[in-house]
Amino acid sequence: MTDYSNILKEISEGIKNKDFAVFCGAGISFNSGLPTVPLLAESILKKLDVKEEYIKEIMPNLKLKLPFEAFMETLAENSNISKILNLFKEGESNANQILIAKLAKVRLIKIIVTTNFDMLIEKALEKEGLVRNKDFKVYYTENQFSEIDFNALNNSNKISVFKVHGSIEDMESIRTTMKAVASEILSEKRQNVLKYIFSDESHKNVLVLGYSCSDFFDINPQIQRIENSENKIFFVDYDETTTYIKDIKDKNLKNGNKNPFNKFNGYIVECNTDNLVKDIWNCMNGIIEKEYELKKYKIEWQIFVNGWGDNLKRDIKHFICGQIFYKLSDFKKAIEFHENSLKIAKEIGDKAGESTCYKNLGNAYQSLGDFRKAIEFHENSLKIFKEIGDKAGESKCYGNLGNAYQSLGDFKKAIEFHENYLKITKEIGDKAGESKCYGNLGIAYSSLGDFRKAIVFYENSLKIFKEIGDKAGESACYTNLGMDYQSLGDFKKAIEFPENSLKIFKEI
Repeated sequence: MTDYSNILKEISEGIKNKDFAVFCGAGISFNSGLPTVPLLAESILKKLDVKEEYIKEIMPNLKLKLPFEAFMETLAENSNISKILNLFKEGESNANQILIAKLAKVRLIKIIVTTNFDMLIEKALEKEGLVRNKDFKVYYTENQFSEIDFNALNNSNKISVFKVHGSIEDMESIRTTMKAVASEILSEKRQNVLKYIFSDESHKNVLVLGYSCSDFFDINPQIQRIENSENKIFFVDYDETTTYIKDIKDKNLKNGNKNPFNKFNGYIVECNTDNLVKDIWNCMNGIIEKEYELKKYKIEWQIFVNGWGDNLKRDIKHFICGQIFYKLSDFKKAIEFHENSLKIAKEIGDKAGESTCYKNLGNAYQSLGDFRKAIEFHENSLKIFKEIGDKAGESKCYGNLGNAYQSLGDFKKAIEFHENYLKITKEIGDKAGESKCYGNLGIAYSSLGDFRKAIVFYENSLKIFKEIGDKAGESACYTNLGMDYQSLGDFKKAIEFPENSLKIFKEI
């Protein structure tokens, strides 16, 4: 195994030869004063008045069951999180971003990909005298990713900064990411950026800095799907005190996460990232005019969390906690928090809040397998939604009741509720809901043995899923169609449809 000095020489010589791209995560911004994900998440949970013992249970599960983006999307569904996100506008560029910017200035590095929301890389580039859209271009929206011509980039002298999780300068780009990660999806356009940095022949090597490999639901699976890449990966796995070099094919990292780069060639460099950046900087003597200087900035980021949390009412806090525990599959704790939220909603006369709490309690009991109790709560929810004239809420209640009766094996009753659900989704123009209705009706008729009728509903569902671009829904329809054609003895179609489903699963 090679040693640190050889790795340093290989990296520095490769950069001088313009053979490197950079991929970086949140770790490069820590010295800028921005909090790590665990620090920020814990601070938010405390502001929600979650007990310390519950926080200790939640924290290990956040990366395994509920990634940070999905966690934040849970908050965003029930509150205005812009006050929290604004903390990513703060901080000063540190030695990590400054090194990248200085190397970009002399065009030794032209490709920078980051998962960070902050604008510290852009700030560093501008401090080096580089002009946005003239010397460098930043990509962070779906439309911008759609416009990329990678061949043109390779022949251009312009620096490209790809922000695959969005940018704080456009809140909607971050919300798009949060929704996608919550659905365990990475758009094809963003997948193409990952393929470009980790397999394009325009650069031979990729330096990975400050990346924890905790994007289990979007980035990591796409990296692992890249086959036969000739690119060499130098993955810096942070270690405060020791320095050790491992083959990139080692599957385990210091932080306990799995290594998504184990199909590539290259090295895991376990070291203090600050020391490596300093050593690379010093190897650039004559190229970088300024001496290396380690600065650690502090910002009062907690005030952004406080600004958000101080405006939350008690019932909303309980409600959000209930949703978090539901998504963590801890349904008993979800019930505890939703019951607290329900109690407050009744006290203050919030009928809409009361109905939503009944709905969520029904979902939690249904997930526990207590379908009778789930039906009771969904009926209470339906009654109130009808009273207050909330058609969207009413339709969801019909859908939930249909699913509960389906779970009890009462398919005729399930069909009755799903038909009511379908009627309202058509009235209010809810295409996604309509498609789900067709799918649920298909499942009910299939369960009754009426496979031809089930197929008609699945085909209606498939048509809409295609129209609205829901690839996961489309894939599920193909699977269901395959099973029903198999039940009818049409084995050619039974093979054809699951093959379509498999193709989409691979895509997403």
